[in-house]
Amino acid sequence: EGDDGNVTVSWQAPAEGENGGYIDATALTYNVQRAMSGTRTAVASGINETSQSDNISQTGDQTMYLYYVSAMNDQGESRYATSNSMIAGAPYSYPFKESFPNGVMEHKFLTANHSDMLNWPSQSADGDGGCIEMMGADFPSYNTEYFETGKISLEGATRPGLVYSYYEQPGNGRLFVMVYGNNTGWKTVDNIDFSKVSAGTAQWVTHTILLDDFTNDKYVRLRFFYYNDKVNDCMIDNINVRDVLSKNISLGKLSVPSSVKAGYNSQVQVNVSNTGTDEVSNIRLDLLVNGRKQDSLAIASLSINADTTVTIPTKFLSGDKGDAIVRVLATADGDAIESDNAVEDTTNVSVVDFPTTSLTGEIRDGKAHLTWTEPTLGNYAPAFTDDVESYTPWAIENIGDWTTYDGDEAASYTIPNSQVQHSPLSSSVRTLSSHAPRRTLTPIPATSASLCSTLRLPRQRAPTATPTTISSRRACRATSRPLPSGHAASPQPTMRKCSTCSTQPPTACILRSPE
Repeated sequence: EGDDGNVTVSWQAPAEGENGGYIDATALTYNVQRAMSGTRTAVASGINETSQSDNISQTGDQTMYLYYVSAMNDQGESRYATSNSMIAGAPYSYPFKESFPNGVMEHKFLTANHSDMLNWPSQSADGDGGCIEMMGADFPSYNTEYFETGKISLEGATRPGLVYSYYEQPGNGRLFVMVYGNNTGWKTVDNIDFSKVSAGTAQWVTHTILLDDFTNDKYVRLRFFYYNDKVNDCMIDNINVRDVLSKNISLGKLSVPSSVKAGYNSQVQVNVSNTGTDEVSNIRLDLLVNGRKQDSLAIASLSINADTTVTIPTKFLSGDKGDAIVRVLATADGDAIESDNAVEDTTNVSVVDFPTTSLTGEIRDGKAHLTWTEPTLGNYAPAFTDDVESYTPWAIENIGDWTTYDGDEAASYTIPNSQVQHSPLSSSVRTLSSHAPRRTLTPIPATSASLCSTLRLPRQRAPTATPTTISSRRACRATSRPLPSGHAASPQPTMRKCSTCSTQPPTACILRSPE
């Protein structure tokens, strides 16, 4: 195959018949077909030569193709011989990156010997929620798995290298990484023996391989070949073909809240990696909001192939109200490439509409004196409507614009061995009430000793066949009506039903003695 798409298919004339008999090779003719995208196309028929030229487009999306050749004589046509596979279409541009974000391939062309043994789990080396996995299997024909990328251009490369991550864990498998150059052919560039991994190890590891042997190639292809141990899978992520220099800091995934409140504590997270061949020191991250520098964070150093996710605390300002552009810039001593030093995302900044007050200031005796008036609420806190149907059921935080408050700051626990029937209820009831027989929320009476007593279930008791008799001096907390004499409750050990209001304790109705 030539770089311009010119292809020459060649073969050897058969020396004997299918069953070992004599044939006259000079009387043979040949048929040549091209197979591409599931379709066979005749290239030549009845030719006497043992080679045939063809031309394949090297533009557009990449796709696999190959050739079939058969021989003919007066006895009929032979079986088809198959050529090696080749790739049509334009190479992927340089630099190349495939990180399988959220389990989706950004570059769609990929081949494998067993496509049913590939998986795209949510684990990732770079925090984008995806990688590619070659699964181990206890079948003789499935003890080796591999996948190959499409053509990757080296045009514009200064010092090309392969940088990728694999998941390291102990086992008996081996991973071989191979590179194909259009002039150089296939070469093995990396070899990982999982039997030498220490017990208990489970981590992502990044390797950097210089492609100095492929500088005369216009494009390369990558193959990841896994001899599996029938037990462990092999996960690969964050595959890069790019310039590898001595020092280079690169920013990866930036995580920004979808919405924030001005003046409240917030944070952004960003992945920082050293993709160079030397340690990088004095790394500085600047956080900009709408082009204004807002916060900074320093990292003393990053070793070779190291990466880390850092958190930058911040507070958004009221002047950022609305959609705001959040950008992180990185600088470091000796950093070679600046094009991968910035990432950005957006967030929506809301401003809490607090009551305003008058504020005046003056200088007296060389000091600043501030004077303000007490705010008058008046008709502040206007009414609004919120059906809360879009909130996550049972959520205790991130409930829209509502702010949750933990008064006692004690630990929260689940209630074991209990069931609450909620299947017919709306999300709003399930979010804001642990038990609600109606779609309206019943306020807890002021006479309740505490919220904790309201939510407490009675201790477990063995159920009895005889209904429990409850004194008529007790009252229903939801209606404040006294219970009739001899009122009988259901013998369920964790919940008892009030016959006065037909609710079940412990939230909307609590059986209690009148004060």
